[in-house]
Amino acid sequence: MTILKNHSNFIRIAHISDLHFSKITFSPTQFLTKRWIGNLNLILFRRKMDRKEHLVNLIKLLEEQKVDLVIISGDLSSTSMNFEFKLASEFVSELKKRGIECIILPGNHDHYTKDAYRKKLFYQYFSNNQATRLGNHTLKDHRLEVHKVMDKLWLVALDTVIPTPLLSAQGVFSKELEKTLEAVLKDVPKDVTLMIVNHFPFFQHDSPHNRLVRGPSLKALLKKFPQIRFYLHGHTHRECIADLRSSSLPIVLDAGCCGNIQNAHWHLMDLSEEDLKIKVFKWKDDWEEIQSKSFTLQKTADQDQSTPLFAE
Repeated sequence: MTILKNHSNFIRIAHISDLHFSKITFSPTQFLTKRWIGNLNLILFRRKMDRKEHLVNLIKLLEEQKVDLVIISGDLSSTSMNFEFKLASEFVSELKKRGIECIILPGNHDHYTKDAYRKKLFYQYFSNNQATRLGNHTLKDHRLEVHKVMDKLWLVALDTVIPTPLLSAQGVFSKELEKTLEAVLKDVPKDVTLMIVNHFPFFQHDSPHNRLVRGPSLKALLKKFPQIRFYLHGHTHRECIADLRSSSLPIVLDAGCCGNIQNAHWHLMDLSEEDLKIKVFKWKDDWEEIQSKSFTLQKTADQDQSTPLFAE
C-alpha cells in the first residue's frame, strides 16, 4: 500500500513542524522537573502560542488543497503534558477525518522530561499507519521507521530525541541508530528514492546546547547514500530551503515553526519524477503563499536509468 491518493502523477505533501500545543500550568509539581523552564518560557516569550486558530484554518486549507500526506517533524507539545498531547492528537484526528494521511515523529519538547521519555508518553498518543510501513522497525522501539509513500519513493523517519538537562535542547544520533539506519539503507533497492525526516538538522550551526550530537556522523551517512534526495526537519523555528546537492547532500527543507502565530510557516510540496515544487506559506491574518521554488530532479549514477524515480 502507498500513501498516494488524490493525484495520478505526483504526490502533494504538507510539511509542518513545531506546533507546540501548550497550556500554562501553575502546578507546584512542575518544579520537580524541567517543566518550570518550559512554563516560564511560555509566560515570557510564547504566550501567543496558546492561540491556535491559525491551525484550525490550516486543516481546512490542507483539505482544500487535496493534500495526500502531512509530515509533522516533531514538537507537537511544549512540555510533554498529557493535555498538550491530547490537543495535538485532536488536531491530527481532524486531518485523518478528512482522509489526509499523517506521518509523525517526536521533537525535543515531546520527550521533555525523563518521566515522559521513560513512559514513551508521546507514543501513547501518536503512531503511524502500519499499512504503509515497510519492515519491522518502529519509531517507538527502534527509533526508525520506513514508509512507502509511492512505489519508488520511501520515507525514513528518525527519533533522535532524548530528555536533556535544564538549559539543553540537544538530540543525539546515537551509534546504535547509525548502525540500524545504515543497515536499512543498504537494503533499499537502487531504483528507490529516499526522503529522511528528523526533528533536528544535521548541521552544526546552532549553539552546542541546541545541536544534534553526532550530527556530522549523520551528515557523512547522507553523503554515503545518494538515493537520499530530501532531508526534512524542524527544531530551529527558521523556515529554510537549501539545495545542497552540489556538496553531495540532499535538498534540505526546514518548515519553520507552525505553532507560533506571530511567525508561522509551513511547506506545500508537489513531488513528481521530474521535479519538486515548493510553496512557502506564512500566517498573516490568514495563510498566504509568500514564496515558491522548483527543483529539477536528476537521476544519480546509482539509479536504474530505465526506471522513473517515482513510478507507480
